[in-house]
Amino acid sequence: MAEEGFFSHIDPEGRTVKDRTIETGIKFTAISENLLWIRGYLNPVPPAIERWMSSDGHRRNILAPEHRHSAVGVWIARDGTVYFTEIFIDYSTSRFF
Repeated sequence: MAEEGFFSHIDPEGRTVKDRTIETGIKFTAISENLLWIRGYLNPVPPAIERWMSSDGHRRNILAPEHRHSAVGVWIARDGTVYFTEIFIDYSTSRFF
C-alpha cells in the first residue's frame, strides 16, 4: 500500500483480501482484515492496538471466535508512516469458500 500509494481493503486491481487469498490457493472458512497507518510514535504498536480495539469493526475482527489464526504485516514508508495489515483466518477443513 505504501509503495503503490493507496490505503484500502480493495487493492488497485479491485481485489479484496478474500480474492487475493483465494488466488494463492489457500482454502479458508473465514477471513477478515484490519488495516491501519500511523506516524509520529517511537513505538507505534501500542497506539495501533488501542485504535483497533476502539473501533467496533476492528475489535470484532480481533475477538471473533472463528478467527483461529492471524498474521500481521508491517511496512515503514520513507516518510516514517507505519502501515499495519492484520489478517485473521480460519482454514479448517470442514467448509471451504
